[in-house]
Amino acid sequence: MVAVTRGGIPVSSTHAINGAIVGVGATRGKNAVHWQVVREMLTAWIITIPLAFACAFTGYIVVAHLIPLFG
Repeated sequence: MVAVTRGGIPVSSTHAINGAIVGVGATRGKNAVHWQVVREMLTAWIITIPLAFACAFTGYIVVAHLIPLFG
């Protein structure tokens, strides 16, 4: 995390910790990691950005149409 932060790249400590936990578990064997949980985590991370964009865009459109009504 230090190297990435010094490089000016934002990094989530939560993502780093989760990756470290999965990495340590994987060194103890593939059965030491609950891979279904890892898949769910990755799916949530992948879906977050497009879903946040869609929510923000929808909110913008709603507000943009309301401003002339109350402007």
